[in-house]
Amino acid sequence: MKMTAVARPFTPKERPKDFYKKGSTMTYKQVMEDREKYNFRTSVRPSSAPNRESREYLKFVLRDRVVPTSARSRTRFGHAATSDMICEDNVLNSQDHGKEPKTDDRSDMYQLVKAAKEAKTFEEEAEFFRKLQRNIQEAEVSDGDRKDAAPVFNKRLFASQGAVIITREARRLMEQNVALNETCDVTKALSKSELQSLRCVVDGLKLIHKGFDFVKDVLSRVMTYEVYNAFEHVQTKSWEEQLGCYYILNGAVEVTYDLRATESRNVYQANIIYSHGTGEYLGLVSPEGPTEDLSPPATIYTKEMTQFIRIDRHRFHALMSLAREMINNRKLRYISSHSFLKDVSEEVKQKILHKLTIQEFPANKVLLSQNDVTENLFVIMKGRCQTYREVFIPEAERKVLFYLTSREQDDFFGEECVLDELPAICTVVTVTACTCMKVHRSALKMVNKEKLARYIDEARHENPSDQELRDRGYNDHIWNRYKHAEIKVTLKEGGNLRYLSRPHSAMVRDRQPSDSEMHEENMRRFLLKGSQFLPVRAKSAYCPRSNGNIRQSRRPKTAFVGLVTETTEDKTESFESNAQDSGQDAIDVVNAMNVPVKQTDSALISLDMAKDIDQRVEKAMQSKERLMAALDEQNDVGSVISQAWRAEHAQDAQNFMRNGVMVTMTSEDIVRKAKALADSYADSWKKNKAVNDEEWDTILHAENKQAKMLITANKMRMKDLKRRLAEIQKKRERDRKRNAPRQHGEFSDTESD
Repeated sequence: MKMTAVARPFTPKERPKDFYKKGSTMTYKQVMEDREKYNFRTSVRPSSAPNRESREYLKFVLRDRVVPTSARSRTRFGHAATSDMICEDNVLNSQDHGKEPKTDDRSDMYQLVKAAKEAKTFEEEAEFFRKLQRNIQEAEVSDGDRKDAAPVFNKRLFASQGAVIITREARRLMEQNVALNETCDVTKALSKSELQSLRCVVDGLKLIHKGFDFVKDVLSRVMTYEVYNAFEHVQTKSWEEQLGCYYILNGAVEVTYDLRATESRNVYQANIIYSHGTGEYLGLVSPEGPTEDLSPPATIYTKEMTQFIRIDRHRFHALMSLAREMINNRKLRYISSHSFLKDVSEEVKQKILHKLTIQEFPANKVLLSQNDVTENLFVIMKGRCQTYREVFIPEAERKVLFYLTSREQDDFFGEECVLDELPAICTVVTVTACTCMKVHRSALKMVNKEKLARYIDEARHENPSDQELRDRGYNDHIWNRYKHAEIKVTLKEGGNLRYLSRPHSAMVRDRQPSDSEMHEENMRRFLLKGSQFLPVRAKSAYCPRSNGNIRQSRRPKTAFVGLVTETTEDKTESFESNAQDSGQDAIDVVNAMNVPVKQTDSALISLDMAKDIDQRVEKAMQSKERLMAALDEQNDVGSVISQAWRAEHAQDAQNFMRNGVMVTMTSEDIVRKAKALADSYADSWKKNKAVNDEEWDTILHAENKQAKMLITANKMRMKDLKRRLAEIQKKRERDRKRNAPRQHGEFSDTESD
């Protein structure tokens, strides 16, 4: 085998382990640097393998290679190749000295086969590196293209693009619009069901309708659906002079714009090709008129298969002019008859008419949020809204939502934003489907601002402050806690609450008594029982209805806004702890529970007489002489006071011994009788009441009962001592008479006949 060489071949450096191994994470730059580092120059080429690498390539491929087939070849021919390499080195050395090496046919054939294997392996490895470099270059190109593409979130596309869903019924209706657009028929109308079928398509065209329902209805009558393949021109229709408005559903186009359209707004430049993609508009139309349209496209060329929603420009503006005329008449009729602007002159109404917009909202829609800034004043033409305000409660460290009021038809809201340029005070939510007319702030600048603002200011609403809302929340919280606690008790009592001052039970929903009613009730009890009257109190207990003839009228069932604590011992422990924390409120609770009764048909005295008695008794108590003079008066007032005076001292005049107590009564009998008498005194006011009534059992009551018992026992002992002393005195008197000296003619009682 002949070798052609001019110099000593380049010896490559040591290749690292796992060099160019499959699955490597090396970057493209690292791969290229390693290829330059471990590459070799071709200087020696075997004659049997033309256009292939030199002998040094054999050293390179004998190591671990990426291709598995080459590895198998190396394991089979590795030893022979190594020995041949030694021979070839000797051949090169001999060539350097000008000597020809000796070769045979067997070695030439072996070298030929080996060179073919080397060439195949080299081609496989070269193809691997070419693919690797090609993939890296394609990735770099795709990264550059991705920089020019739209980002993941495009605010402009997000604002303009909506969900467009084309159903079979919507496709059929849009095909019918093609013939109507050709003839520019403005009389053909769609039914409500057909408009509803197209609403899923129209809702996606946000930049055109801007939320107005009458614009959506017009769009439903003029839009069509078109599809173009890649690399096609969109032609102008036969009945139009310039292209209509196109909304790209899917695909990409290249567009040039027609600058000859003088009516529309020119926002593009000439001799520039613009690229547009999904969600963009070509020649956007405006409901306000042709002068507000964007420049229509001159040419549209598709770069891929593209789907359009086409809006016929001429028919759209024709239908919009009719719709605007109808809407203007509706707005003028409303502001002239129902709204607060009815007193404004006709000239002012015509000037601000185009600044008024009518919009419909569904139920449970937030029209205005708290602390938001709006430039519109909302007037409710139809429907009902509710206003709420969120207030921070320092004690709870959280925000609470308060319901303020309900806004009905012909009412308005948002005046603080228009007049005072302040954020919204409250949140407004629709309760039913509402139709609102929005008055833009610029309407005030078109006319006399002070005059128009005066009409709005005269009808504006007064909103409560945050402190007032907090106070209302506190009262509501107290009332709810009271209801919760009382209802838990009344569930055990059959739903009734018993008042000691009433002959019958009363419901829990009775209102709080006033001070005058409590004073009147206490005065009547004082006149009946004197100093021994029981003050007005109320306590929770089950009581059957009385059979008495005198019935008292129920109080009006109004809400009692105040804190009321437990009235019985079987209240829940949690509510008792809350009542203890209330502090001074607990004092008001006791006063609130002293519920009096206003007797309309009372058999005692009249209200005027009670007031007269109150004044006279107050003056009479200043001195004993005045009190005696008041008792001696010969009138109704004097008789009533005398009756009360006698009733006060009637208990002291009672004789305990009239009950038949024997002289031989022991101490235990005296105590037992004293207890019975004390119970009779304590329960005197409970005549004609149920036996199972609940009793007050406090320390004061126990001490009161014990004091009564001791007083009664002392009275009994005093009477017993007086009786015994009287008997002893009588006995002494008899003995004294018996032992006294008798005079002449007297006889003793003991002398017999």
